[in-house]
Amino acid sequence: MSFNLECRSKVLWVAVVAAAGVMVLRLCLGGLRIFPDSLSYLEAAETLGSLGAGGGSSPLGHFPPLLPLALLFLTSFFPSIESFFLLNITSLLLSGVLLSLWVRELGLGRNAGLFAALLFFSLPHTYEVYRAALSEPVFIALLLASLRYFVRQKNLLSGVCVGLTVLTRYAGGALLIALPLARVIEARERGRFHGALKICVPAFILLLLWIALLQFGFDKAPRSGRVVNTPNSFELLELLISGVTREWLSLGSSFLEQVLGGLVLFIPVGTLFWRRYLVIGVSYICYFVVILISKVTVDAEIPLNNRIFYPALVFGIIPSVVVYASRFRRFGSDILFFATLGAVFLAGILFAAPPPSSSVFETTYWRSSETVEWLQQAPEPNHIYSNAADFLSFFSGLEVSPLPKRFVASTRAPVPNSLEEFAAQLHSSEPVYFVFHTSFRFRWYLWQEEALVKSLHLELVAEMRDSRIYRLPSSGRTASVPGTK
Repeated sequence: MSFNLECRSKVLWVAVVAAAGVMVLRLCLGGLRIFPDSLSYLEAAETLGSLGAGGGSSPLGHFPPLLPLALLFLTSFFPSIESFFLLNITSLLLSGVLLSLWVRELGLGRNAGLFAALLFFSLPHTYEVYRAALSEPVFIALLLASLRYFVRQKNLLSGVCVGLTVLTRYAGGALLIALPLARVIEARERGRFHGALKICVPAFILLLLWIALLQFGFDKAPRSGRVVNTPNSFELLELLISGVTREWLSLGSSFLEQVLGGLVLFIPVGTLFWRRYLVIGVSYICYFVVILISKVTVDAEIPLNNRIFYPALVFGIIPSVVVYASRFRRFGSDILFFATLGAVFLAGILFAAPPPSSSVFETTYWRSSETVEWLQQAPEPNHIYSNAADFLSFFSGLEVSPLPKRFVASTRAPVPNSLEEFAAQLHSSEPVYFVFHTSFRFRWYLWQEEALVKSLHLELVAEMRDSRIYRLPSSGRTASVPGTK
């Protein structure tokens, strides 16, 4: 059966709208996931709202400001969780539109752009990223806007979007290298550096403005140093291939699976052979180079997980696949090809609904938490310390302080006399509670339950399915802590 171009476009339009609708529905049903960084962004938004007034530390300086600014605006009208969710849904739909337009304006045609959007809305990785209250959704939307303006030769607007991308996630600095470089490579002799300069100037103006604000009172965040045991070049490549195999392909660590992962990793490199499409390959390579440099020079424990890999999947793998398909078969001439792929992807997102999750990062988990309920019903004013202080404070509305640090997280060096100093400050007539959440043992740098219970002679007052709550005896406020382990 043969269809004309207009009919084929309508089929793709229906598939894209259906995929987007199903993805939004799944996000609404699945709920938002909250991470420690999510709470830090909300805290940074509060700091921006107070114009940096007051004392104490703030995540500003450690986290770029654009997402906190967006949250500051939205939380004026909606609760915190709903603000994050609204921002993610808006970014999801905007990113789908921008990806479709960018691919179309690369010269691949309307159907190719729609097909790219169909892939974007259908991939299970999209669901995982956009249900997390993190910076990636906004980051990806601005990244795609930068690339689209680049292709349209609107260098100043592209530069503005690049600057905003960096102010959303520092990994956006890859575009500050990639787009001027791509403009120099692809442009003709006349004006090639002029276009690159137009991209750099507005981006650097935005960055310098933020640096100036940091110097005048916003930078209250403690800086983290470099983590030891940085990997070498071979180990970095191995980590990249393993990450692609695990995060993109959901495969294991066998030799053949790793070979397949390596082949997928280098898919966008082929776009460098076409002047029109080389911005894909240059941006993709620069992104991973920046990530790896950060891992070597800033923090060796930067996790190469879906959060890191997903943006490269959106702006690297998806358009590259569409480019190859358009070069080696007539895009839009085979409706069976599109219909089959569309049916497969739609079936995947319709019938592969994730099972209910009891993860500690689910908002539904905390809204029914026995620990939160117990703390809220505690009859007396009290001091509360916990290894999950940020989450308990956010969801209970109570003031919860973190446990003392045993190690410096960035260097793994012991903190001298931290437990002795902590014990010495526990001189209060009010009750002191300690909440040890079993799912937060990943915070290895804090003093752990066994050591604190033994050293401070804590008394167990409640045991939940996910936590244990202790109380400091009145006679134990000045506990001796020699030889703690």
